[in-house]
Amino acid sequence: MITDPQTNKLYLADTLPMYNATFFKSFEKVLLACGIDFEFIPNTKDVWAVDFMPIQLSEKEFIQFRYEPDYLQTLKDIEYQSDTEMICREMGIKTKKSDLKVDGGNIVTDGKIVLMCDKVFAENKHLSKSEVISKLKESLLVETIHFLPQFKDDIIGHADGMVRFAEDGSLLINDMDDSDKEVEKAFYTAIEKIGIDYHTLPYALSETSNFNSAEGIYLNYLQLQNYIFVPQFGQKEDADALEKMQQYFPNSNIQKVNCTHLAKGGGILNCISWNILS
Repeated sequence: MITDPQTNKLYLADTLPMYNATFFKSFEKVLLACGIDFEFIPNTKDVWAVDFMPIQLSEKEFIQFRYEPDYLQTLKDIEYQSDTEMICREMGIKTKKSDLKVDGGNIVTDGKIVLMCDKVFAENKHLSKSEVISKLKESLLVETIHFLPQFKDDIIGHADGMVRFAEDGSLLINDMDDSDKEVEKAFYTAIEKIGIDYHTLPYALSETSNFNSAEGIYLNYLQLQNYIFVPQFGQKEDADALEKMQQYFPNSNIQKVNCTHLAKGGGILNCISWNILS
């Protein structure tokens, strides 16, 4: 599988400037200052590009899962489901198809192993757990997949808000001191079972934010080549998050991005990005 540090091409949903103009203008300035060009994904219905676009396995090979998230199944929300097959046809991208329901944000990889939230089993409940795992391994061309427990207040259940890989191959996770203790214990047990050293990043959900807000989750950064774009929220934890990212990615160019407006919609930088090796 292609990993984030290998990617050199960034795509953003064409709905982003319309749905979140304030954030887009500031993010565009940061990208241009870094000399990073980007293109828009056409005919999108929401901004969370990583979730509905295909997963890149090699430079010319992509796997397209079914994008039918359970949190977008009401009559009001279903209109926000982008038609990935149509988008890929228009972009000239050929994909292999999988009948599994998987959001791209629920796949975190170092190229050899994959980390996912166990919500994938609930979204594919017509299959047994072993069948889901077998199909995932076959689709993603990996031998090892580790599953992390879904937090009860997290309706999305995406691994890219739970865990990422640092530059040295260790894991980065949220510092969840104030979270649900029962699930937190299960989460740490799952992390330790993976057998890879881990470090924490600040986790500072605002008490004044709405239920779906992602404000305070620094783990959902964007990694593209040797650049790391770190979310900032105007909180005291911002500086600590930047300092730790510089520590965990000593050979990367660390850039900060104000994500306060974007996070109110429930996602942050990795969520809005589809970055590939071109």
